[in-house]
Amino acid sequence: MKKILLLAMMAIAVNAFNAFSAQTGALPGKFYVGNGKYVQFSKGNLQFDVKKRTYSFAENQYDVIGHDNSKVDKSSFGGVIDLFGFGTGDRPTLTSKDYSDYRVFVDWGEYPIVNGGNEADMWRTPTKEEWRYLLVDRKHAQDLFNYAKVNDVPGIVLLPDDWEKPEGCSFSSFNYMAWTWYPETVGGSWSFSKNPYENTPNIYSAEDWSKMESAGAVFLPCGGNHDYVFYGSPGEIWGLDWLGVYWSANTVDDYSGYALVFTNTNIYPTASDIDQYTRNSVRLLTDLDPDQHHHALPGLFSVSADKKVQFAPGNLKFHISSGTWLFADHQYDVVGEANINAVNDPSYVGMIDLFAWGTGDRPTTFSKEASFTTFVDWGTNEILNGGNRADIWRTLSHDEWVYLLTERPNADKLFGWGKINDKSGMIFLPDDWELPEGSSFTSPIETEQAWWNESFFGGCWESSALLYNLNQYTAGVGKEDTWSKMEAAGAVFFPCGGDFEFDDTSIYSVHRLGDYWMTTERDDWAAYTMTFLESILYLNANDRNRYSLLSVRLAKDEGVGDGIERIESAKRSSARKIMQEGRVLIEVNGKVYDSLGREVR
Repeated sequence: MKKILLLAMMAIAVNAFNAFSAQTGALPGKFYVGNGKYVQFSKGNLQFDVKKRTYSFAENQYDVIGHDNSKVDKSSFGGVIDLFGFGTGDRPTLTSKDYSDYRVFVDWGEYPIVNGGNEADMWRTPTKEEWRYLLVDRKHAQDLFNYAKVNDVPGIVLLPDDWEKPEGCSFSSFNYMAWTWYPETVGGSWSFSKNPYENTPNIYSAEDWSKMESAGAVFLPCGGNHDYVFYGSPGEIWGLDWLGVYWSANTVDDYSGYALVFTNTNIYPTASDIDQYTRNSVRLLTDLDPDQHHHALPGLFSVSADKKVQFAPGNLKFHISSGTWLFADHQYDVVGEANINAVNDPSYVGMIDLFAWGTGDRPTTFSKEASFTTFVDWGTNEILNGGNRADIWRTLSHDEWVYLLTERPNADKLFGWGKINDKSGMIFLPDDWELPEGSSFTSPIETEQAWWNESFFGGCWESSALLYNLNQYTAGVGKEDTWSKMEAAGAVFFPCGGDFEFDDTSIYSVHRLGDYWMTTERDDWAAYTMTFLESILYLNANDRNRYSLLSVRLAKDEGVGDGIERIESAKRSSARKIMQEGRVLIEVNGKVYDSLGREVR
């Protein structure tokens, strides 16, 4: 009972964190900005209510205040502004032209933002290095941004690393336009021979943009600029229909600050000639906690007498355009039939999650003639939402799968066929499994609905019944969520992702067949897999051609006694939830643990 209560509390804590994140005003897209950091952008440009003296984010990404910003130096003005002098987080209405007033950069994110969590230090301004990384240095950067108009507002769109275009929407990168990169121009600039606002095909209504935004897209609108000396008359906001200037957190010297600048002819990721007293747009970031960003699933699984592992939170995927590895957002997610696009169309730049054997170094190798003599583990790569460090994860061997499914204590009671949101797959339960209160699980072996057949394929579990309907769960917003408690208790789900043989014309049996690579080879042309259908589970399938495209689920080693077992040994009566730097943690007897039971120091 102690463990059930604690697991339930952890599930509540995780849900509370998710709800907290949703309230902070962060957009869903996750961006790697270098130096091991992942960020999310705020839901809109920063605004300041002069009368209420409060910060907030614009309700929509395309919202700008415009000419009302020119009224800020009038004592009677009590409206809202969204243009600010450099580093004026503590003095957002400062209009001084004296450079000495801007010598100390005070980040706007140091102050509470009403619809951004309303606590201090939750947000920050991007650095010049981060703007440059997003627009220049990240892999395939020029495929992941472009000019656009959203609800008739001009600006630029930034796409997250794992971008997948929503159904019914379109996006064209600026590669279709004539452009030149000038590395020596004010920190480097993209230059266009035609007005990109007039030539962009990226035109979105508010309704269409909501789909793009839900998929992670960020829009930086042209908010104009207020320069008191050189441009226009005093009080005039200029460039609303063609200019975006977004402050960085870096000072150039005593007179200038760095900024991202885009116009109708150029994009300057790190413009260095922006006078500090000029008033410009601010778009804030929130850092993703690395721990929350790459958790393994909590369950511990014995794969030998002295080794345990935790599984990745979803199947492995690869985003071709950005060259990014990542795990599926949910255990039941698969790319499915869309994998065939990568095989048939060399120009396809989307997502895949079926791979030839040992292609960690060449995930888009699709050929019967290619050589697959050397196994390169996919876990040797940096995985975006898996810690983004090489060698954290690995593929299990044949011996480890045999131990997990036949030799560990109670092995025959710790797996079963099932469905999540009507997606079929196989459920595996951890060593110390306890059914959460209010949940159900039926082991087909324990109930004699399946049995071990030693004579077929070196041994397999089989049944005369169709077993995917045996354990059915729902998950996600708007549904009665019966899976989250199972997952919090350590359950792992391997979805049916199908497979592809080169004699086929489509992906075979998505949502019916699960086919997962092991590291172990059989001979020069075949390797072992863990394979299942609705009435059979092969542990010793060894006839798969190495060029076949199959699913991959990685695991990470975990020492005995780590993880959740630390919390289990503590007294339940002393446990409580705490919030620390935006994370929901659990305090037990004076020690603090994250949602996987790892001690936080």
